[in-house]
Amino acid sequence: MADNNYIYKTKPNYLFILLMIIGVVFCAFIVNLVLSSNMVVHGVSEKTGHLIIIIFICFFALLGLGCLFIVVGFKMFYLTHDELIMSRPFLFYKRSISLLDIGTTSEADASISISRGLSYKKMNIGHKTTVLLKSGKKIVISSVEIWGYNMLMKKLDMQIRINKDRHHQYK
Repeated sequence: MADNNYIYKTKPNYLFILLMIIGVVFCAFIVNLVLSSNMVVHGVSEKTGHLIIIIFICFFALLGLGCLFIVVGFKMFYLTHDELIMSRPFLFYKRSISLLDIGTTSEADASISISRGLSYKKMNIGHKTTVLLKSGKKIVISSVEIWGYNMLMKKLDMQIRINKDRHHQYK
């Protein structure tokens, strides 16, 4: 589809992607640093030291892979007059959803839970919209992942109403 047919295009959250790339590089650096050292932990037996090093390496390797997974899976959305297109550029994935196939949309705060001892808090990190399709599938759009979240949601709601009105007129 040509660029001029899009009503709105989101951009990835470059700051978020940059932080995840820095996380990958940092974790790779730590793992490389530990592996290139003599792998001795002072004050404990040799077996315990090796176990501590293996746990340390696994923790940073998993953290780095998690950051890489987030970077590779970032989303971009394109809104046209009759469909919402979700794209994951690094995975060469593109999914088109007809606006008439959208049942409902619901917006909520995106939050993470923080627990310290006996206290429990929720920290708001943005907003997320769940798009429920008539087939029962859900698509989650998060303000953390994309720039232009608020504008996309306004335009998406407007286009859904326009398409439903147009569809009811032709029935």
